[in-house]
Order: sequence, then structure tokens, then C-alpha cells
Amino acid sequence: TMVHFRGGRAAIDIESYPDMDEFFEDLAQCYRDEIAALYAAGCRYLQLDDTNLAYLCDMRMREAARGRGDDPDELPRTYAALINAALRDRPDDMTIGIHLCRGNYRSTWFAEGGYEPVAEVLFNELNVDAYFLEYDDERSGDFAPLRFVPDNKTVVL
Repeated sequence: TMVHFRGGRAAIDIESYPDMDEFFEDLAQCYRDEIAALYAAGCRYLQLDDTNLAYLCDMRMREAARGRGDDPDELPRTYAALINAALRDRPDDMTIGIHLCRGNYRSTWFAEGGYEPVAEVLFNELNVDAYFLEYDDERSGDFAPLRFVPDNKTVVL
């Protein structure tokens, strides 16, 4: 999804993928294949890292998405659908966590903003068991978005 998020439709070769749904389905299948291989190798806990959902909390990045023709209010659903498709065949005894990050390497960061713009989709449409959320400074916003967390999900701050 990072290729799509950074470049929108223009970043995906139109001859290879005239239909974006096919692109996302092929990408999800790649993840499903890898998850199956990891499970066969003994993996029972898998953590995905996703920066796109956290980046969509940043007003500058939301504007950039609009500028390339994407709707930043719909992208969280698009990316959640991709992640859910990737996890569709996961075994019942495999726990899935997701880490959201705004890009923080040696105090260099790429995005800022609270989780409010993506919270409902993040916590109620994404089929993961646990969330590892960045809440270590003021760039992460307040705790209000956590009101959307259902009782059956784990959140680590």
C-alpha cells in the first residue's frame, strides 16, 4: 500500500493493472501466501507495520492525497479492506497485531496528528487482534479516538 499511498493511481502501472481492484487483490494474495508460509514455519503471532493509516491522520498528507485525486476519507477503508483480504485465510490460532507509526527514526518524523480521522475504521473495520499505537508525544494527539476500541481488541500505547 505504500506505493499506492505515495503515488496514487499513477504509481501503479496501468497496463499491468487497468483495474485497481485487481492490484489490491494480487497484493492481498501475496500477503496470504506469506502468512501461510509463516504459519507453516511455526509462527503464531504476526505483527504488521502500517504507516499509511497513521499518515492519513496528518492534514498535509490528507491534502496531498486529495491533490493526486484520492479521497483521504475513503483511503482508510480501502487500506483496511486490503489488510482484511490479506488476513482472510489466517488460521484461528494466529494472533495478528498491527503497529501504526508516523515514521520516527532518530527523532525524524514524517507525519503528525491524532488518530481521529481514521479511528472508527481502524478499530472497527480492521480484522486484527491488537494495535500498537504511537502515543509518545504531542504529535500523536489525545486519547479521544480510543473511544472506538471494542472490548475484544487489545491496544498497547
